[in-house]
Amino acid sequence: MKFIFLGRGGLLTSIVLKELIENQILPTKVIIEDDGKSPYPNLTKKLCIDNNLEHQILSEFKSVKAKEAISGLAIDFVLVASLGSILKSELLSIAPFFNVHMGVLPDYRGALTNFWKIKNGDEVYGVTIHKMDEKIDAGDICMIEERNFDHIVSGFHFFRENYRMAAETVIKFLKYYQNNNHPPEVHTDKDKSAGKYYPKFQEQDLLIDLSKSVAFNYKFINRIQFYGNPHILVEHEKCRIKNANLLLHHQTETTDDPHYEIKRISEYSVIIKNKSGVLELKL
Repeated sequence: MKFIFLGRGGLLTSIVLKELIENQILPTKVIIEDDGKSPYPNLTKKLCIDNNLEHQILSEFKSVKAKEAISGLAIDFVLVASLGSILKSELLSIAPFFNVHMGVLPDYRGALTNFWKIKNGDEVYGVTIHKMDEKIDAGDICMIEERNFDHIVSGFHFFRENYRMAAETVIKFLKYYQNNNHPPEVHTDKDKSAGKYYPKFQEQDLLIDLSKSVAFNYKFINRIQFYGNPHILVEHEKCRIKNANLLLHHQTETTDDPHYEIKRISEYSVIIKNKSGVLELKL
């Protein structure tokens, strides 16, 4: 089994590659999409260097160079984990492409399904491995994994565990492929192009609804930090929130309460109180 591993080089890509290395299922080559604009070090590139993996960095996948990077090798397939480009048929026709999608297809389509699931207060999150075509998240579904993340509040801990679930699912997928010489398949009666497409979030989507239960906002505020700081309005002033502490929670109260109280304790701290409990916000 020979394959190319392709990704942007961030947290998801690096966690999946680390799992491949630990399981000794090594790609023939790693191709990293990196336009050079990120101020952060490329985690996947470091893994490649540390483990002597052949790798190549491309700024985008519309060029002839991208086609040459893939077509020049005798491979069975390409495995994709986080990509900023939409791949066209001229690339997809070279070999089968399988994508690691953070969401359960066909219901949750788009690159930011986790953001919207956090915003909805969901606790069960999933990953889908599917064959890629030119339509977004609409190819044949090979494998689905779901887990309950109710116990995790910290945003970066949440996403590390979420992506580790994806990496472990990739290993299951690859071992199946290795043993059967073809990918697994999930049979579903659902239209593969159906489901909701979740777009990029906007600034207003990070505004905290203070009438929600304190338990809901506690998890939302801390988990969503992975994407950016949420905010509240205090006397019409936008205040960004770094984290939240749950000071008191009445377990039986889960409904919205429009009659909340807000009190500024200091320049860097605000207390929110409603019938569900008390929440401290660090600004």
